[in-house]
Amino acid sequence: MRGELIMKYDEKYLKNVEVVLTDDLTRYHKSLIKGICGLTIGEATQMSFNRVYNSRFVKVKFPDVTIDVLWRGLELVEKT
Repeated sequence: MRGELIMKYDEKYLKNVEVVLTDDLTRYHKSLIKGICGLTIGEATQMSFNRVYNSRFVKVKFPDVTIDVLWRGLELVEKT
């Protein structure tokens, strides 16, 4: 399931969502390898809308860094 399927403007939908990074973002930080887990921290940022690609970012706390990530670069962790 992809993050964009649940995106809402209400921040309560953005808090503490467990996600897995599906892209390698090591160009931004050495620990941002594909498959690392993180939690969204409930902030839509100033970069939330990209007019060119109509993409949305969310702030994600990973073990060593907090960074804005495109929802399309994340996968939700489904709890059973």
